[in-house]
Amino acid sequence: MANKNIFKAMIEYAKIILPKVSFSEELFRKELNKCIHWVEPDQVQKLYLWCFENFNEMYPDVLNEVFKGTAVHKYDKAELIPAFFTLFVLFFLDILKF
Repeated sequence: MANKNIFKAMIEYAKIILPKVSFSEELFRKELNKCIHWVEPDQVQKLYLWCFENFNEMYPDVLNEVFKGTAVHKYDKAELIPAFFTLFVLFFLDILKF
């Protein structure tokens, strides 16, 4: 059970640390690699979607390089937009408690 909490905490860690190190491409790449290796395989897509949303304009090459070889890299960006939209709708519905 403690390991699951560590993996979940790594997503939250990524959301805190990646914006702070985004001033440096080298640090960003290093921290993103750490995050990918610490999250559970089923959490990598969530991390990718979040990174794509927040850092694709700044570091598209880094994202492609770091996520290459992961299960999410096989997706085309056009396929990720509906997935992101679905997550947004589910989040919105959860807020409204439908």
